[in-house]
Amino acid sequence: MNHLFKNPHVTALITVFFWSTTFIATKLLLIDFSPTAILFLRFIIGLVALSVLSKFSRIHYHFRQHLYLMAAGISGVCFYFFLENIALSYTSTSNVAVIVSISPLFIGLASALIYRTKLKGTFFIGFLLSFCGIFLISFAGNLSFHPFGDFLAIAAALMWMVYSLLVKKIASWEHSVIDTTKMIFLYGILFIMPLFFLTKSSLSLDKLLQTDNLLYLLFLGLGASALCFVLWNYTVEQLGAVMAGLYIYLVPVTTLFASFLILGERISLVKLLGVTLTLFGLFVSEGKSSLPIRARLKKTKLKNQDE
Repeated sequence: MNHLFKNPHVTALITVFFWSTTFIATKLLLIDFSPTAILFLRFIIGLVALSVLSKFSRIHYHFRQHLYLMAAGISGVCFYFFLENIALSYTSTSNVAVIVSISPLFIGLASALIYRTKLKGTFFIGFLLSFCGIFLISFAGNLSFHPFGDFLAIAAALMWMVYSLLVKKIASWEHSVIDTTKMIFLYGILFIMPLFFLTKSSLSLDKLLQTDNLLYLLFLGLGASALCFVLWNYTVEQLGAVMAGLYIYLVPVTTLFASFLILGERISLVKLLGVTLTLFGLFVSEGKSSLPIRARLKKTKLKNQDE
């Protein structure tokens, strides 16, 4: 891995950038494909890419390890995206963006309960600041509630919490991140397939081979899936599930600027205030927890130099 990509903060920012722009490709693909079909195709492409990168190597995992990998595939690959996509059919994009941004709080509370991680007051203050900022970015004066869709978005956030905690456990095995991510994708696809048939999804070869659709799918499969899941899993391995989860706050921020640059959407003063609050909240949440991370990064750097 390139020296730049060994910095988990850099890998987190790259991941957030890709994930915040996927809505454009997905929105355009929804014209010709169902949400489940898009989900199935993007992770098939991702699995093939990771298999090539790992030179089709096979690691022999214990039965218990397979259970963890399967659970990660179900929660982070299958159910998270499935619930999020269905939620978008019943509620607004703004509602989903705000509700999913609660996942860092879920991750922090679950980590404190399971791993006895001590959460500082700054974590909760930062969450409130960032949540208020994301609320301003997403709604900017237009507020609506859609109970069923909003509930599905909460369920998606809980699925991401489960995935993040599982990745923390998987990282302790010290296997290649590419290999473990490949197995997570494989299990995720196996559980997406029944959903594909239950939702009566279908694939048209003519539409699949259209240049635009193919490019959007490659972006989702190679960039947002293969690359970003490897980078995110590495980030969780280095920073821990709680600290890595804080970067989710930045997804609405980068989405806002991507919409401005790509779609020409206007950025209001209210949204700029939201950006400021979100970034300040992230800074506050990270502040007093950054010392152990810096120490860990320094230790990693010295280890690399010795090698």
